[in-house]
Amino acid sequence: MLDPIQTTTSTPSVDVSPKFAKGVAAPEYVAPDRATIEAGLAAFRAEVLANLDPKRRAAVEKREADTPVSMRANYIEAVGGDSRAAAVKAFCYECCGWQREEVAACTALACPLYAYRPGVEVEA
Repeated sequence: MLDPIQTTTSTPSVDVSPKFAKGVAAPEYVAPDRATIEAGLAAFRAEVLANLDPKRRAAVEKREADTPVSMRANYIEAVGGDSRAAAVKAFCYECCGWQREEVAACTALACPLYAYRPGVEVEA
């Protein structure tokens, strides 16, 4: 005979719905405007540059000025030292003249970063 305790167990229900008062809709995501993004990038840039010694800071600011605007945030992230992926991306793009197509078509087979260049799956 079956034990009634074992046969009557049920899976507890879990409420995963948002916890808002009845009739109140969840707030919609609103993307930040361009000014907010630029202010955040400026603050991040200032923080990264403030942590560099003066000689390196001057060199970084000079190179940043030569970097295309679309790649400057990545370059500053790489200089900050917290992202190896950003460092590889900045190196590869600079090496290839900031041209995305050139990075993907890189012919520097002896480069230690060749297998890790942006836009290419790492081979196992």
